[in-house]
Amino acid sequence: MNHRASEVSLRLQTISGIGAITASAITATIGDIKAFKSGRHLAAWIGLVPRQSGPSGKVYMGKISGALFTEHAAVVG
Repeated sequence: MNHRASEVSLRLQTISGIGAITASAITATIGDIKAFKSGRHLAAWIGLVPRQSGPSGKVYMGKISGALFTEHAAVVG
């Protein structure tokens, strides 16, 4: 699908740091956005998860890890 013909791709491009290539790649990878119950489910599917650490039972949420494709697309796009 053409980038300019996709409403989702054009909306993604309005986010700072996301260009036409990245928006098209994300749109093509995800497909139907309605398949995801929430943004959290989409982020988990992509692999954007907070790093967790902490002593016995206490959980600290750290920086985002994973999603090599998304990180690469953000740099290239």
